[in-house]
Amino acid sequence: MATHRIKLSWIIGALFALIFVFLFTLRLGLFQKRESDLKEERPFHAQTQVDRETWMNILQQGQKIGYAHRQFYKTDSGYRILESVFMQINTMGMVQDIRYRTEGNFYPNFTLSHFDFDLQSSLFRFKAYGVVKENTLTLITRTPGSEQKIDIRLEKDIHLPIGILETLNAESLRPGESRTFQVFDPTTAAQRPVKVVMLAEETIPIMGRQESAKKVSVDFMGVSQFAWIGKDGAILKEGSSSK
Repeated sequence: MATHRIKLSWIIGALFALIFVFLFTLRLGLFQKRESDLKEERPFHAQTQVDRETWMNILQQGQKIGYAHRQFYKTDSGYRILESVFMQINTMGMVQDIRYRTEGNFYPNFTLSHFDFDLQSSLFRFKAYGVVKENTLTLITRTPGSEQKIDIRLEKDIHLPIGILETLNAESLRPGESRTFQVFDPTTAAQRPVKVVMLAEETIPIMGRQESAKKVSVDFMGVSQFAWIGKDGAILKEGSSSK
């Protein structure tokens, strides 16, 4: 019985890790801006963060497999980002619906204050809540019939994946400059480094019009992806190649 529990825990943990890597690389590789983007147009040099809302399709080999809804708010204590994602993916030989919602609350420098994460599919449901105080992250995780609370010592300021590009935009890096961020994965309670490099300023076609954008590369666990950030900080395009 003990061996069975250990194997089950290992399988669940491995599945969560796999899903986290998949979601992160998917976020940085297959999102495409939709016409319903409600961002406010502002001069490219303006760095003031504004409230905005964006809808994006999620594509895999040119086929739509889901969508993402992202909201960005300025708050009295910093910023709040809400992201809801729905997609159909093949995991363990089965096509299933996966939904996850992340609410991240950040200090003015975009380091993490607290977050709420909810991941569910037809196979499982996982929820996590975390709050940062000084150099400690208190994490509460919930699965059906189980709840755990742990304190995680932080050596560096941490970020969530949904806040990395906002941080980069706020810092106004020059071409060739880079930053490495510690990103927290709530599903495995692990901190992972992500390197972001500012490559160039480009003009790219977006929904029939030309847009000025900052092109950046994002290196996560040895996989490089690309993103183009618009003049108001909104993500215009993300892809797995420089094309």
